[in-house]
Amino acid sequence: MTAAERGSLPATLAGGMIVPLHLSDLAQLLFRDIAGMLEQLGRAEPYFAQHVALLAQRLEQIQRWQSVLEMVGDTCESKTVRKVDGQQVITTMIRARPEVAMLSDPAAVRAFHHRAGAERWRRFSLSLR
Repeated sequence: MTAAERGSLPATLAGGMIVPLHLSDLAQLLFRDIAGMLEQLGRAEPYFAQHVALLAQRLEQIQRWQSVLEMVGDTCESKTVRKVDGQQVITTMIRARPEVAMLSDPAAVRAFHHRAGAERWRRFSLSLR
């Protein structure tokens, strides 16, 4: 997204949610999509902006890691060369790519709950019902 395109977008959405400037271009687009959905449901509130921003960042990460896995696969291999009894031995280890663990990282979910605050998260999840 160019600076001109970014400038043409409204900074504040109809529900009063302000798009955080620290978000990347993709995360800002995701933020606007999510905020638009909440606005259609009549649930957009300014105090949800932090939660929506965290969700947009996480969705961006998931898209990035998923695209890496689709391009290079979900495993990688490393070869180790060492000498055993004077002979060279090559061992190959096949492991899951780090992106696999990052996609299913429960710590990311815990961090979201911790940063958002239990009460605010509870209000947000109730408003989606």
